[in-house]
Amino acid sequence: VLDETQVYLPELWATYASTQPTKTAVVCGPRRQSWRELNESWNRVANRLRSAGIGHGDKVAVLMNNSIE
Repeated sequence: VLDETQVYLPELWATYASTQPTKTAVVCGPRRQSWRELNESWNRVANRLRSAGIGHGDKVAVLMNNSIE
């Protein structure tokens, strides 16, 4: 039986950021980023998208390098 519960990544990240804020979430070479830092970064991205008029249901493509930035 498949579990029909949907899990959205932003919600998952926010949960980890609130329950384990200092635990390492991302490792890129010698650099590490905590769940709090990751969540803050994604919130900045989300807020910029919203300020550009992008909202719920809109589709956005992402192109990025393999780095913390």
